Amino acid sequence: MADAGGERMIWRSLPVAALFLSVAAGGARGAPAPRRMPELYASFGLGLATQSQPGFHQWLESEKVAVGGAVPTNDWTTRFGLAVSPGLELGLRADARWSLSMSVVTYGGKVENSVNGTSRREWETRIEDHLVEYSILAAYWPAAVPGAYAGARIGRASSRHSINGGGYLDSAATTSTSVSGTWRGSAATYGVYAGWRSEWDVSPLLDVRAGWNWRDFGVIDGDSWRSAAGPEFGPLRDYNGRPVSTDYSGAFVTVALVFTRRVSR
Repeated sequence: MADAGGERMIWRSLPVAALFLSVAAGGARGAPAPRRMPELYASFGLGLATQSQPGFHQWLESEKVAVGGAVPTNDWTTRFGLAVSPGLELGLRADARWSLSMSVVTYGGKVENSVNGTSRREWETRIEDHLVEYSILAAYWPAAVPGAYAGARIGRASSRHSINGGGYLDSAATTSTSVSGTWRGSAATYGVYAGWRSEWDVSPLLDVRAGWNWRDFGVIDGDSWRSAAGPEFGPLRDYNGRPVSTDYSGAFVTVALVFTRRVSR
């Protein structure tokens, strides 16, 4: 499951963002003029995104149990938080009803745990992930709601995640244990979204968008890495020996500035 608190924050922010943009559109620029088509546009956005990552949740839960006998784990973090997601989209709005575009989006996340126990026992772990995604998008703009649109996308993404950690878990605190490795993969991705763009006749326009992305990489194979038990080879496995999957799927919301240029016929 994706982080429930993060998803609630995203969905609850939509009415506020839409109200702000509507007031800004009406108060700052006055009544919109009909847009002349076709037009090219470039959109520069900044968003918030959740990522479900059940495999890493599984890994962190198994680590919590494995080290819990030596160090306190009451405040152990097992899920990624909201990620800041910058993006660029270049597109053509061919007519008043349809648009086609290409985009690139990137973001990353981090989970860290650092605890100290008695007799100098300690443990620290850090998981970092990073995604870069290229997509083709198509959207429909209904006449009944000026500025509103709904669309879908298909893309290709590359992923990199790494784990680094270790510490002293023995009673004498003399034997060091470490965990480390990096894995890279790629996968086809998909998404659906809905949004609203201001209808001003002067750039930049404001655009707010929300939706859901499917970004499941499955179990990513790898080279050599080190677990708490010693050297390993292949995919990341948790402390119970189960392979860990990588899944960035989740909800998102984006606010962007859009610059347009009319194409002469």
